[in-house]
Amino acid sequence: MVDIGVRVILRDGNRVFLSQRKQGALAGRYDLPYGHLKPKENLIEGLLREAREEFGIHLQEEDLNFMGVVHHIRGAQSIDFIFECTNWDGVVENLEPDNCGAIGWFDIDHLPEHILHQAEEVLETYVHQRGFLIELEDIS
Repeated sequence: MVDIGVRVILRDGNRVFLSQRKQGALAGRYDLPYGHLKPKENLIEGLLREAREEFGIHLQEEDLNFMGVVHHIRGAQSIDFIFECTNWDGVVENLEPDNCGAIGWFDIDHLPEHILHQAEEVLETYVHQRGFLIELEDIS
């Protein structure tokens, strides 16, 4: 079975929003907001739900721009669909402090040192092209 996830690049001018993982092997690493789809949930529904549940913001489908796909090549394969959003309702906040440590806005040209490899690859590719496909063996 392939795990399907959604990620969003929340962009405010030259800044992007990142959250720091608090648990697991990747604890302490910054990442893009993301979530896994629930059974029978489509990509947009999942992304809107995750943004609301984790960060208290309301995204509208018409404000989402599809950017690309990340295919994780490892023991259990997964695929993440990446969207960009520059307009939302609400103030971004951490509604899941047990799973998420620090949150913050970072200059897209000066990302934090402890960023997840996948998030860094996505943001570097995002700056230079649209419609990307990234295949990664290691997400750390």
